[in-house]
Amino acid sequence: MKRLHKFLWILTVLTTSQNVVAQSNWQLVEVSSKAIDFSAPSGRVCSDYEGSVCTDVSKFYQFNQYSQWRMTLVGTLTPVFGARITLVTGVDAAKMGVEPRIILGLIGVRHLSSDSTLSAEIYNSFMGSTYHRPCTDEYDREYYCGNLTAWSDYLDKRTTFKEWGLKVVYRF
Repeated sequence: MKRLHKFLWILTVLTTSQNVVAQSNWQLVEVSSKAIDFSAPSGRVCSDYEGSVCTDVSKFYQFNQYSQWRMTLVGTLTPVFGARITLVTGVDAAKMGVEPRIILGLIGVRHLSSDSTLSAEIYNSFMGSTYHRPCTDEYDREYYCGNLTAWSDYLDKRTTFKEWGLKVVYRF
């Protein structure tokens, strides 16, 4: 995680430098922070098998940061084609994590007149899965911390996050 933050900082410094921007066609168009919006189990949960077996799971789902950072670079490849690269940081908790994500896009631009353009972008994300880690009891049996069910019965151990789409913009 520290490496990704360092990389984002270096990339931000390089892309905002006058010489680098003048020599390349890449521009930094977004640096933002988004609060983590995730509904994880918190407080006291009880087993689905035996209702009298309960435990506090709050500490298992406290993320190491409160937001995810997003940085987007857009570059011109030709007069009518461009590309977008977006990096999104991941987050981690004791029993759960969200991997960093990279979003790549291709942009096409058509100049309709001196004052209007039509652009289209198609994009897709890579990586960015959400994953869970099992809790263990005093007998080293694994279970899902969220509802104390057997780890082998929990099906959503890893959920792949995909961000993809087609964006069309008409400027006049």
